[in-house]
Formats: sequence, C-alpha cells, structure tokens
Amino acid sequence: MDFIEQILGWSPDNGEGWFEALLFAIPICGILMIWRHRRAQAQSKRPPRSPDKHS
Repeated sequence: MDFIEQILGWSPDNGEGWFEALLFAIPICGILMIWRHRRAQAQSKRPPRSPDKHS
C-alpha cells in the first residue's frame, strides 16, 4: 500500500503503510456510524409492537 509515495513522491509514514490504511479505515468507520445512526432512528420511529393475542 504505497500509492501515496508513488503519486506524491514523498512518504508521510516512512513506507510503513499505516497512513494509507487510515485513508481507507476512516471513511469505512464513518459510513458504518452513519448507517447505525440511521438504523437507530428508523427503529425509534416505529410504533411499539403489541403482544401476540394467540393465548
């Protein structure tokens, strides 16, 4: 994962690859956080489930 070094010609992490890994991890974490937030909002807007009356 040395695409930053190849494109820009400098190495912010001295060739270790953690900077490039962060470039992928941060957006993925952000997408997951947005998804969980929207899911929680959708569940809170649902009416409460009534108990089954089959007894």
